[in-house]
Amino acid sequence: MEHDLRSKLRSEYQNTIRKNLIQIDATQRSFQDFKTDISTKIKSDILEEQNLIEKEIKRKAFLYQQIDPDLTKKNESEEGGFDTEKYWRAIDKAKEAQSAAIKELADLSELSRKNEDNLKMKNVKIREKMQEKINLLKRQLTENKSLWQQLAEAEKREDILKQELIFTQQCLTKSEKANELLKDELKKIEAERLRLSKYKANTTSRLQDLEGKVKSLGVLGSIDLDKLLETLFRKKKTQGSSIPPVSRFKNFKQRPNLKPPPDLNTSLPITAHPLAPLTSKPNLSTSKAKDLSFQGPLSTKRSASKSKRLKFYKGNQLPDKRK
Repeated sequence: MEHDLRSKLRSEYQNTIRKNLIQIDATQRSFQDFKTDISTKIKSDILEEQNLIEKEIKRKAFLYQQIDPDLTKKNESEEGGFDTEKYWRAIDKAKEAQSAAIKELADLSELSRKNEDNLKMKNVKIREKMQEKINLLKRQLTENKSLWQQLAEAEKREDILKQELIFTQQCLTKSEKANELLKDELKKIEAERLRLSKYKANTTSRLQDLEGKVKSLGVLGSIDLDKLLETLFRKKKTQGSSIPPVSRFKNFKQRPNLKPPPDLNTSLPITAHPLAPLTSKPNLSTSKAKDLSFQGPLSTKRSASKSKRLKFYKGNQLPDKRK
């Protein structure tokens, strides 16, 4: 680009200089032609004047000779050659005219020389201006080079920024996807939390039911069946009713539905939480009902079956004790 611009400017300046040189040559040729025309005209005018003067002198001399040759000689001798003086005056006039023409020609040549000098000065000034313009354009080209370099660096920075922008956009899309996955995970965790809370509520309700059952089993286990049956037999005997002996019942389930006395229906206090086996140890000094309250569902079932077996064995051994 710099080379093209430089060649274009050089061609323009060369064209202007060529035009100026052609114009100068044309003016010089025209001035030379004008000078030659003036010199030829002056020479022709001088020759014509000389010819006219010579003809006039010859004509007058011939006339004087025709009129009186002696008089003409006398007059010529007395007056000292009138015709020759006039002739010489005409010659002087012609010489003065020639000198004036020469002077004018010299003035014109001086003027042409001055014009040539002015044209040369103008050409020099034009060349200096053109050189200044060329130097200015060179400086502008150097500045343009720096600007082009800055522009290239700016384009490189722009490319880098575009790449960084694309990378950040990709990171944003990835982060958005990760956020969506995290939201899904949070939803799942929230659903799990709700399910666990529901399960906890259900387990607490079941544990409460099991605690109630364990309490009832603990109360039944703490009852002394021998004493209870003896008191019942005594009451029935006093009332005059007959109760079949205990040995008639083979199982605990075949015994009559005997309700415990009012003082035995009081439930024992259970201080432990349903989840106490995970956090605390049971108190060994408490009753069997408290021990059962600290255990899970399987332990409660085992304890219930154990209490039933104990009751069955106690019921079957009552007649032997009475004997």
